[in-house]
Amino acid sequence: MDNKTKSIILIVLGALIVVNTIIGITLSVIQISKGKLAKAVMPALIGNVGIIDVNGIIVSDTEDFLSDYTSASKVAEDIRTFADTPTIKAIRINVSSPGGTVSGAETIVSAIEYAKNKGKKVVVYMKELVASGGYYISVPADYIIASYGTLTGSIGVIVQSMNIKELLDKVGIKTYVFKSGTYKDILSPYREPSEDEKKIIQSIVEEYYNRFIEVILKHRSDKISKNELLKIADGRILSENQALKAKLIDDIGDEQKLEETLKKLIGDEIINYVRIPKKRNLIKEILGTIVPFKSIGAFKNPTENYLGVYYIMN
Repeated sequence: MDNKTKSIILIVLGALIVVNTIIGITLSVIQISKGKLAKAVMPALIGNVGIIDVNGIIVSDTEDFLSDYTSASKVAEDIRTFADTPTIKAIRINVSSPGGTVSGAETIVSAIEYAKNKGKKVVVYMKELVASGGYYISVPADYIIASYGTLTGSIGVIVQSMNIKELLDKVGIKTYVFKSGTYKDILSPYREPSEDEKKIIQSIVEEYYNRFIEVILKHRSDKISKNELLKIADGRILSENQALKAKLIDDIGDEQKLEETLKKLIGDEIINYVRIPKKRNLIKEILGTIVPFKSIGAFKNPTENYLGVYYIMN
């Protein structure tokens, strides 16, 4: 690619960013608040089953157009909109995710519980890989169906870091840390963690692991006992058949079985799906014809980037 072509591409990208920003600001002005936006959208939701997709790594929020992460705040907003819509009787959530941040998963779980309290039925349809946080957000559903060939489970929590001290020593690089407290640089990659630091991190992992177990038992204690759950809640992944046998899911099937289940749950003979329109990102749509998004950051493990607590299959 010559310099002239590169310059043209940069100019086009710059123009697209400006246009997309102007459109976003205009929409923000017109749609004064989320509450008013929801009221404006709801009359157009003609159907009895709302449908939502959760694909990729779950994070609290994201505007990263070069990734396939799922914004938990957007998913939760859509769930709550459906929950507040009188014509919607059930919400179908298609999940294909290896998990994500604890806070992101909690955001979606809270929204599902809100929908159920509003009298809506919730059905999760698992596809391909629904592990750790992906399973966590599925747990509150009234019914969980896995498609054939789905891997699920991986119940657990992970915090990870790396230690590059020996590498730095070999190349003669020294690091200096000035900190306000003993644990301010906990899990620094420039030194070995102390035993106290290991205990601190492990206590956090165990706290969120216990939360994971509590949420499963809260919503599925009529199907699986705590002893049964703890036998498989060790991070292992399971096939759809193993998960059904372990009582982590309720059924295995295709679209037809899913729709039959929905009909029984809501008592309707016909399922009319409705989706909440997505906010268009002109930059992503146009760049999608130029840049192979799935090769840039897609399904990139966020645990490699910064310290955090995750419900994610590693």
